Amino acid sequence: MGSKLFKAFIILFVLALVGWLLYYFAVGKIKERNEKKSSSSVPDRLYTVKRGDLAIGMKFSGNVNSRNKHKMSLEAAFQTKLLWIIDENSKVKKGDVIAKFETEELDEKIETLKFDLDAAEKEIMIAVEEQKILDSTNKAQIRSSEDKVREAEDDCRKYFKFEKQKERDKLDIAIQKAEKSLDEAKKAYNEKLSAYTNKSFNKQTEEAESKKQLAVAYKEVEKGQTEVKSAEQDRKVFKRYDLQDKITELDNKLEQARLNLEKVRVETNSSNIQKNKNLKNLELKKKKIEQDLEKYLSYIPMMTLNSPVDGVVIYGDIDQRWGKIDVKVGMDIRRKQVLLTIPDMSDLVVEFDLPEQYRSRARVGDRVVITPESIKGMKLEGTLQLIASLPVNQVMWDSNSPKIYKSIIDLKTQEPRLVTGMSVDLEVITKELKNVVFIPVEAVFEEGGAYYVYKKTPMKQRKLKIEIGPSNDDYVTITSGLNEGDVVYLYMPFRSNQEG
Repeated sequence: MGSKLFKAFIILFVLALVGWLLYYFAVGKIKERNEKKSSSSVPDRLYTVKRGDLAIGMKFSGNVNSRNKHKMSLEAAFQTKLLWIIDENSKVKKGDVIAKFETEELDEKIETLKFDLDAAEKEIMIAVEEQKILDSTNKAQIRSSEDKVREAEDDCRKYFKFEKQKERDKLDIAIQKAEKSLDEAKKAYNEKLSAYTNKSFNKQTEEAESKKQLAVAYKEVEKGQTEVKSAEQDRKVFKRYDLQDKITELDNKLEQARLNLEKVRVETNSSNIQKNKNLKNLELKKKKIEQDLEKYLSYIPMMTLNSPVDGVVIYGDIDQRWGKIDVKVGMDIRRKQVLLTIPDMSDLVVEFDLPEQYRSRARVGDRVVITPESIKGMKLEGTLQLIASLPVNQVMWDSNSPKIYKSIIDLKTQEPRLVTGMSVDLEVITKELKNVVFIPVEAVFEEGGAYYVYKKTPMKQRKLKIEIGPSNDDYVTITSGLNEGDVVYLYMPFRSNQEG
């Protein structure tokens, strides 16, 4: 019994194994046949010829950018450090604080200037008082010198008008007096001489006495003659020397007084000029301090940056190739260094580089179709608003790189989903063709300088010669050889069959 069961089990196992092997080979053959059938057939890619409007244009790549970018920097001409800055890519509202700078040194500078201003004002007050004292002193010196000039002038007038004549008269009187005394002495002598001559003396003593008196009278005559000569000599000396010396003395005194007056005037004028100059310098110094103080006080509000518009914060200058900077708290900040940029998202444009070879085909005002790469299905209308007047190298440090014209496209409508920096494809429409027949460019083949298409017919493919017209990057217009509704291959079918 046991051996029969074992044999039956062996038979069933063998039958099952044979059945599985038959199934495996059958399925394999079917799969192989299907794969061969699939590999031997190439699916047809066909296009039905259409008639309609075709836009002729050029395709480029560009970037969305804001027309107005608010580049924020320290406007104050003051060396400082960054105290705080908002995180990059933060959304801000108009008026929000976006950066702060250290003001400790600025505050110290302002305090120093305030102290200097107070000291300058006090110096000016002292200088004004000194000026008043100097003016009073100078006036007194000038008056004193003028008095001396008047005194010298009075002395001259007085001498010439009175004293000169008075001294001359005195000398004349002295001469007259001496002459009178001489006349009296001569008269007395003559009288004594006549008496002596005409008198006869009885006694010898009387004669001797008479001679003695005669001798005395003669001495008086001699004395009178001497006095006359002396008085005349005094008048001669006066006229020749004393008068001239006195006149010279008075003239010298007057001239010295006048020179002294001029000297005092020059000295006082010089001291006034110097004092006024010092006062002016002090006023200029005060004005300079006031200007510096006003300037540094105006820097205080500049030490805080506020957002001028609603937007997103981007570090550095996004328009500069090397505008990205490593922004961190404590960094040194210089004036006009662009610290961050806030693009105005309410007015976006598209910027692109127009290759030099396409410049003659593009015109300001051309219609542009814009397709954002990151937003599927979106197409926007725009207008070519600006083409740069002069070309530049695409790689600015490589003079051999292609020339391009920097260009800007205005959007017809602002799309909220667009943001600055977004990449877009764009097509500049240079011509609009109305009611034309067109096919994809991959359906046209060139051979021997002629153009052909492969038209599908009920029996087989047919090679047709065609005439083409204007084209864009996707479609070409057909001027003859095809009609609307014809079906053409988008590949070369004969070659495909041979390859298959």
